[in-house]
Amino acid sequence: MILHLVAALLASLVFGSAIVWLLCPRTGMRVADVLLVLSLGIGSGLGISSILLFLWLAAAKGNGSREPLAVIVLAILLVGAAVARGRLGRRSVARAAAPPHSMRWLTVAFLLAALAALVVFVLLSLCSPHGGWDAWSDWNRHARFMFRGGAHWKDVFSPMEAGWTLDYPILTPGAIAHCWFFAGKETLLAPAAVAFMFALSILGLLMSSLFVLRGRSQGLIAGIILLCSPQFIAQASSQYADIPLASFYLGAILLLCLHDAVGNHPGWLVMAGVMAGLAAWTKNEGLQFALVLVVVRCLVVSASRGVKAWVHELPPFAVGLLPPIAFVLYFKFRMVGATNELVTGQTAHTILRNLLTAGRYVTIAKWLASEVRGFGGWVVMLTPLLLMYLLLAGINQERKDRLAICTGSIALMLMGCGYILVYLLTPFDLVWHLSTSLDRLLMQLWPSALFTFFLLARTPEEAFRQGRE
Repeated sequence: MILHLVAALLASLVFGSAIVWLLCPRTGMRVADVLLVLSLGIGSGLGISSILLFLWLAAAKGNGSREPLAVIVLAILLVGAAVARGRLGRRSVARAAAPPHSMRWLTVAFLLAALAALVVFVLLSLCSPHGGWDAWSDWNRHARFMFRGGAHWKDVFSPMEAGWTLDYPILTPGAIAHCWFFAGKETLLAPAAVAFMFALSILGLLMSSLFVLRGRSQGLIAGIILLCSPQFIAQASSQYADIPLASFYLGAILLLCLHDAVGNHPGWLVMAGVMAGLAAWTKNEGLQFALVLVVVRCLVVSASRGVKAWVHELPPFAVGLLPPIAFVLYFKFRMVGATNELVTGQTAHTILRNLLTAGRYVTIAKWLASEVRGFGGWVVMLTPLLLMYLLLAGINQERKDRLAICTGSIALMLMGCGYILVYLLTPFDLVWHLSTSLDRLLMQLWPSALFTFFLLARTPEEAFRQGRE
């Protein structure tokens, strides 16, 4: 059973990595390049596997027993195409030169942090093998219907069923059910393994992209901060969909940044569109994220390179974005129907009243300030530490990174504004809604915020050279 579970995860990893290898320009077989491809392959592979399972169940009336074979065949075909493309010629792109040496103690500190995080994840998973509330009541429950339901697998999305996330897309349940079909039976290891893989994907994406863009030391520091954030490990072990969503946010943003700073190749844009589309296939917030990225790129690229440059990069981004979005819309409006109470349960009068109630703004501001102060679960406040690091290291002045920094910063600000708007309009009790979701929403943005921050800050090597001058 464990071998079958490993085979399911490995098939998805190979599947996704082959797609990344086919789409994105290659820079060689250095550690950062391989880590970047594999980290992108984890999320994209599990995401696309969930879409394939969704299609298979719809076509085979709930019989998904042959889905593993289809995934394996497609993985072999994609690997063959990737190898053939590699033999036809290697394309090299210019990239940021990383400092030749990194502080040895950073590597040791990272390894210790990684070991501690792994132990904590395992212990938390053993204590709560079914995950947190949302995991066993929604995500894993949906996966069980997909695995057990046969011709009735769609019944879990019926309005007669309990729960208020009926219209939430099913990437996480699909990835779990995909593992169960490989294993041939339900096992609690599958949701825990999927959660672990997405957390590992975030770590790999954060570090590998910073290795490429800013150097080894910057990537190691970012990885240490991420691993030393107790809430990150706790939320990963809870098996919620927020950590997978955070991985797709980070993947889409860093791919756009690589396109801006490393090489102007349409493959980066196609893959960024895929990641944004898979975010929409994960949770409703992903639809907002996809829209935000389109708006941000329009603003940033038009302001720096002209509207014509944005029009030129929109088609490849749309090629990657639109297929997952099409599945999201089909799922929502044909299979489930728009049942989100935030959309369908509000009158114009209620919306206007909520927007004009000053007390709601005050409540949201207080909760947000409190959550930011203690964010990450650190013993000390993390925000002042990061500001101190920025003050000591200084701000990155390189022109090639400015577009990437603007993309990440503006996208995060617009996502934050969208989340605040949701709280203003929520039909649920505001304090209850904030207390049960604000920490998870911030965690969705946290890896992307770390990535943008370390793009903005100079590396220790740069700061040391500047100090000597």
